[in-house]
Amino acid sequence: MSTPDTILASQTPAPRRAIQISGLFALITGLTVPMYSYIAWQLQAWQLWAVAATNFALMVGGLVGFGLARRGQSVWALRLLIGVLIFGALSSVSFVGGIGVLGAILVVMLGLFIASQGLPRQELNPTLFLIVVAAFVVIGVSLAAQPLQFDAPLLDNFIAIAAVIIVVIFGVFIIRQFGAYPLPTKLLIAFLGIVAVALGVEGFVLNVVARNELTNRVGASLKSLSNSKAQELAGVLSGEIAGLRAITLNKFVQDNVELVSDSYDGNLSAIEQLDQTWRLAADTDALIQRVVNNELSGELREFQRVFPNHVEVFITDKYGANVAATNRTSDYYQADEAWWQGAVQNGLYIGQPEYDESANQVSIIVALPMPAHDRDEIVGVLRTTLNLQVFGTALSTGELGATGRNNLYLPDFSHLEVDEADQVRFVTQGEEGEAGLTELFQTTQTFLVINREGIPELSSQTALVDLPNLNPQLAQVFQGLGWRVVVSQTEAEALAALETSTNTTLLTVLAALLAAGIVATLFTQFLAQPITRLTETAARITAGDLTAQAPVEADDEVGALATAFNVMTTQLRETLAGLEARVMERTRAIAASAEVSRRLSTVLDRQKLVRDVVEQVQGAFGYYYVQIYFWDEAREYLVMAGGTGEAGQTLLARGHKLLAGQGLVGRAAETNTPVLVPNTAENPVWLPNPLLPNTRAELAVPIALGDRVLGVLDVQHDVINGLDNEDVEVLQSLANQVAVATQNARTFAQTQRQADVEALVNTIGQKIQSATTVEGALQVAAREVGRALGGTKAVVRLKTSPLTDHVSN
Repeated sequence: MSTPDTILASQTPAPRRAIQISGLFALITGLTVPMYSYIAWQLQAWQLWAVAATNFALMVGGLVGFGLARRGQSVWALRLLIGVLIFGALSSVSFVGGIGVLGAILVVMLGLFIASQGLPRQELNPTLFLIVVAAFVVIGVSLAAQPLQFDAPLLDNFIAIAAVIIVVIFGVFIIRQFGAYPLPTKLLIAFLGIVAVALGVEGFVLNVVARNELTNRVGASLKSLSNSKAQELAGVLSGEIAGLRAITLNKFVQDNVELVSDSYDGNLSAIEQLDQTWRLAADTDALIQRVVNNELSGELREFQRVFPNHVEVFITDKYGANVAATNRTSDYYQADEAWWQGAVQNGLYIGQPEYDESANQVSIIVALPMPAHDRDEIVGVLRTTLNLQVFGTALSTGELGATGRNNLYLPDFSHLEVDEADQVRFVTQGEEGEAGLTELFQTTQTFLVINREGIPELSSQTALVDLPNLNPQLAQVFQGLGWRVVVSQTEAEALAALETSTNTTLLTVLAALLAAGIVATLFTQFLAQPITRLTETAARITAGDLTAQAPVEADDEVGALATAFNVMTTQLRETLAGLEARVMERTRAIAASAEVSRRLSTVLDRQKLVRDVVEQVQGAFGYYYVQIYFWDEAREYLVMAGGTGEAGQTLLARGHKLLAGQGLVGRAAETNTPVLVPNTAENPVWLPNPLLPNTRAELAVPIALGDRVLGVLDVQHDVINGLDNEDVEVLQSLANQVAVATQNARTFAQTQRQADVEALVNTIGQKIQSATTVEGALQVAAREVGRALGGTKAVVRLKTSPLTDHVSN
């Protein structure tokens, strides 16, 4: 009887096929040697030189195999080809990143193909096992060797294209030789080919769709972030300008600047002479001291203390002469400066970042005219030198991932960025990066993929002038500045999840190919079994009878196929049974949830409600511990309202409470979203409770009515991964019902209290009406009110008569 260790190969070696395969192997690997050598020379990467050397060794191995096959030693030739194939894959994935799974797939596909061309039957199973183990070793080596690997997107594409070419070449070879293969080999090749093509096409389509979807989502996030950052930067400037404008509207400052302006006729020659004196004078000179040490300069220094990003602030009179300054400026006469003229003509001036001689740093000049307080006339100009660090918080926060960056670009492509020390620095942009940025600034799309220093990045931009609800004066200034916020993230990081998904898909394809190879191997052993009986069995299974078994009556290939068919039927039956068990388990959980919900709807006392909830949830779902917290009146603390077991009673006795945001409970209440920790040992921020030492998983679900969080339902389990998303769904539904029940209990309590008050008032009123005298009515009122309020004495005082001033009871 044939056994499953027979593979789809001929029983005798095939020297001719071994010669052709060895020669083709040597040709293909030989062609890749100059390609890798050229790329290694271009990229100056020693890893690629190592890969070129590896491919040269593969070519030599192919030539040796070719020689062995020509001498009639085809089995040794095929063994050698499988060995050098595994060696080449291990070497390549050690030096090039991102090709581990691809290398494993090539090892499996080409290894199975080579093995099927003439290895003896007794060697086929061990060889298949070796190929499978080698494929997973290739993946492991690829992951372990990441520090040594060279990684470049273009290289990855080249390798993928080369792999496709290799597969196509071997595919053409298989098709041409197909008629010479034995029947089992034909079946194996056909089966694996169909599976590979189907999985490949599906994986490719899914990858393209997922890439587009993920790219669009990241692009939308980048656009939203660029809008937010542009708004934030505009807000920063608006805030600083508002502070400066407060100075210009200060009556004391206005009057002093106007007084200086009116003290002389503004003769330009005299001012320029003072400007020359200013430049040559020492810091102790009277002219210098008169400007930097007066009452106005003191006001400016106080402003500078409150707004430290203003490194230099000074005021000129209406002629441009310096009146007051926080420190010595480079010039005394300023009316010939562009900022002075821009402030006077436009009402506001904001300059581009540039080196400021007085401040000795790259900064931004901002200037505003100073009006007279009692008439429409400019009496001076206030100017400040704004430190670039004023934009630090806006540019350094909200970056996407580790490679995300927020930059403020100027029209000449220079930009402001935040370094590793969170310091804003001014960077000049070379021509290399201008092409991509120009396209980005001109596009109407949400985002673009541009190359920045050779690295593809997803980038989005927002011009400050495009911001909605922008002050018209500020909008006009921004129009002239041409500033744009550019938010970007490397494509590799943005699509990292896709890369993980792709690797998972490739691993799935690899496993599917392996499984397909095994199943196909089994199928081809038993083809001689009567087809009609097998067809009848198949018809019964199709009709839903999964207990049907194909009888194995012969030792031929069809008999083996019947066995494989039976195995498949058993697996399907077990799978369906497992699915039914899961459905039953889910049904029980839903029924338990419905029972808990039914009981909650009848409870109107909040304390009893909490007690019933924690006990019924624990009993229904078998959780380790269940507790409920509610906000206090000030919404500062989450106060524990109920818990199960001895631990719950102990915590209640202590008056246990949590600060907002503290632990899983605090986070769930603060974010109004469930917080799940499937394994507490792997969560560094999880807070253990000594009263609950066996907690291994925890889930906190907000008890909320819409956006208003009332409290938190917290469950803990003593099984790792004992809580999952199904628990989240069920408990969130319960928490919503608890919120409604809590609100109903509160409403009922308020209604009850109101009814009691009304009944008491009605009773007292009836007793008062039954009194026959005023004094009797007052005594009844005093007595009944005193009893209702729990007092020991009640007094009614009257001022209508001096003879009767009070009645007591």
